[in-house]
Amino acid sequence: MPPSDERADPPDEGRVGTSRPPDAENGPDARRDARPAAWPGEHPSAGPSAGPSAGPSAGPSAGPSAGPGARLGPRLGAALRRSRWLHGLLGALGASYIWLVLRTTRWQHEGKEHLETALHDGGGVIAVLWHGRLFLSPCLAPKGRRTIAMISQSRDGDVITRIVGWWGVGTVRGSSYDREKQRDKGGQRALNDGAAVLHEGCVLAITPDGPRGPRRRAQAGAAHLALETGRPVVPVAFSTRRAHLLRSWDRFMLPFPFGRGAIVMGEIVPVPEGESNEARLETMTALIEARLDAVTTRADRLAGRKPEAPAGAATAPRPDTA
Repeated sequence: MPPSDERADPPDEGRVGTSRPPDAENGPDARRDARPAAWPGEHPSAGPSAGPSAGPSAGPSAGPSAGPGARLGPRLGAALRRSRWLHGLLGALGASYIWLVLRTTRWQHEGKEHLETALHDGGGVIAVLWHGRLFLSPCLAPKGRRTIAMISQSRDGDVITRIVGWWGVGTVRGSSYDREKQRDKGGQRALNDGAAVLHEGCVLAITPDGPRGPRRRAQAGAAHLALETGRPVVPVAFSTRRAHLLRSWDRFMLPFPFGRGAIVMGEIVPVPEGESNEARLETMTALIEARLDAVTTRADRLAGRKPEAPAGAATAPRPDTA
């Protein structure tokens, strides 16, 4: 497959893992200890187990109904999107492809000590990464720590849950309030569950620009959890030289195997002090966005590809400040 920098539509979400995937029958929602054999690229690691439509009208005399065949396609598509069997198959295939890329890519690591520092006291850690760089997230869990990913309640989120489940990653489900449809998508419950797993000492992976963007523009969820729980935030990014950048809102990176790549972890995001709660939340959100942009830019440059600009920015960022 020839390399390319841009292509067509992605999966919607997901994240972080173990050296041995759990049995499929136990379900991806089960929370387990994530115990990878090594950091990606340093040593071999065991991977996951492996309608017709109606024809044209004959003219004014044609009846108003096109017959049952015209409705078969949409009904079949809807049934497939709800199919647990199909979700399970896509989850297994996705987890296997992650394993292939992980094992065949020459990885350069930078900043692992920042995560180790955050984990030192045994408490929970918030790992943040942009939605478009979710691909490797199931493999980045620290050894001996249970890792939980915050994933939306969408059907695409169901598939992502299956994928990360193969790598031993648990989930909390929910995302931000949908202003267009005027409905809560489980965001408050997800924040409550996220705070609970942080108090249990887990690593909680969050995409602050998910589930629908704008791309690389942080929302307040991760900052809110950091201020509420007092747990550290560590920005994480990966990049590969050879990859598709899908034509989606998040420009999802789908890497090719047999290339070179980089995994970068930034310094712990400092918690602002001496301000009102609202001001602290706003400042913390801006800090998370800036630090996460910096590590993403750094990963791109280490991998040998041109950094991308966030949504609404005219040009790619220049300095490396990770």
